[in-house]
Amino acid sequence: MNYQKDLGLLILRVGIGVMFIFHAIPKLMGGPAGWEGLARFGLPFLPEGFIAIAVGFAAMATELVGGLLLALGKFHRITTAALAGVMLVATTTKVSNVTGIGILPRRWAGHSSYSSSSSPSSSLGQAS
Repeated sequence: MNYQKDLGLLILRVGIGVMFIFHAIPKLMGGPAGWEGLARFGLPFLPEGFIAIAVGFAAMATELVGGLLLALGKFHRITTAALAGVMLVATTTKVSNVTGIGILPRRWAGHSSYSSSSSPSSSLGQAS
């Protein structure tokens, strides 16, 4: 019984680690512009420039290195804490996009996604 439990945990750990790696690779390929966009999407109050790029790079590096360390089973406590932090920001971003309830709504951060001309509901019923 203990062998089956250990095997199951190994499969979960490696699978989740590989998932994080595969999700980090496109972010790595995005370069500085992609890192800045990633950071400003998750934390819209960040100023443009170096700070946003550094935060986006840190999120990408956390997913990439954290996924690798998780798959290898090294430093799992600090790795999972760092990955949980990144996933907390991702979850709050997703929840605020779906419900409109968040710490800092996007319309306050200067995003145009809430303007009436770009909302999908404003174009319903109109002939194109």
